[in-house]
Amino acid sequence: MDIVAQIAKAEGLTLGAVAKLGKETLLNEEEAAVTLRRSKRTLERWRSLGMGPKVTKVGGRRIAYSVGSLLEFAGV
Repeated sequence: MDIVAQIAKAEGLTLGAVAKLGKETLLNEEEAAVTLRRSKRTLERWRSLGMGPKVTKVGGRRIAYSVGSLLEFAGV
């Protein structure tokens, strides 16, 4: 079980919980949506409009969000 899954199981994916991870830790789109308490579709819409947290593409196609970008977007 990876560290994100362990935190999700123990504390839930809240901004406070993910803040304990390194800022470079990457969360997938679903984990980021749960952390921000938004739907995955909202993140997709924000991305298409150039809004929302900064996105990292992994392997050319996979979308990920760094913990640092989520915290910055949330103003934490």
